[in-house]
Amino acid sequence: QAAFRRARRCRAHAQGAPQGRLLAYYPDTRKVHVLAKGFYYANGVALAKDESYVLVVETDRIRVNKVWVKGPKVRSSQPVCPKSGGCWRPRIQAGRACGCHARG
Repeated sequence: QAAFRRARRCRAHAQGAPQGRLLAYYPDTRKVHVLAKGFYYANGVALAKDESYVLVVETDRIRVNKVWVKGPKVRSSQPVCPKSGGCWRPRIQAGRACGCHARG
């Protein structure tokens, strides 16, 4: 069963399909809700100190997205560290994107 999951994940990665999702689990109701979807190989998250947004790192797109989880912008997102030239490794400190390390 683990081999099937691994093969499926590798196939999705090779196809370049945006299959990543940000999910929220609510323990009181035992329900899961999709907060955002359409991420390319999302493999890192960081919650803001005030818990108003989550940063989602997309490896394939080489960018960081801010997804609001509270307030008037809830469930909307925007890139905060878009891919550009030497930007290859986003730095996240104290729950916020600080910029990008230059390659080299």
